[in-house]
Amino acid sequence: MRVLYRFQNALRLTSPEGSGLLALTLAGALGMGAFELQQHAGAPSSELYSESDAAFAAASRAAVPAAQVLGPEPAAAPFALLDSIPTPPEAVPPDTTQASGAEAPLPPPPVTAGRASGRKEAGRANLNTASLQDLQRLPGVGPAIAQRIIDYRNQNGPFRSVDAITGVRGIGPKTLEKMRPYAHL
Repeated sequence: MRVLYRFQNALRLTSPEGSGLLALTLAGALGMGAFELQQHAGAPSSELYSESDAAFAAASRAAVPAAQVLGPEPAAAPFALLDSIPTPPEAVPPDTTQASGAEAPLPPPPVTAGRASGRKEAGRANLNTASLQDLQRLPGVGPAIAQRIIDYRNQNGPFRSVDAITGVRGIGPKTLEKMRPYAHL
């Protein structure tokens, strides 16, 4: 070990560098030793695998043909069987087209992780007439932002579109997208 320590100091290597150099040297020596061993050992004899080859050949002669095990090849498409399997009703997406002019049902409110709140479930709110409490039911809107919406509405008049709410400080594109299904004029 003293020799390695002196060698490390002579090359001015840090301890991790010296350890890395030692590992690389050992790996190279092992690789060269394995190469030399392969060169002198030669190829394995052909008799080494003769017993296992004979056993596989005997087993393949005694094997049952695949047609007897699987039956005749189907003439129909390979996925025809899948079409005959009934689909459970909950797996079929509902029809989103509506014949009447009724509004589509609201999507479920977004899940907010991290803070528990005593707020009620998200609900629809008219941006031009909603009270402070009504605005707080919109996703992403707390008391401070609800007050800013009311202040903005009092200073600038009614909103002309739902997108115009991005003029309120604290409401950006992400918050707008969260509240869009619930906000209306």
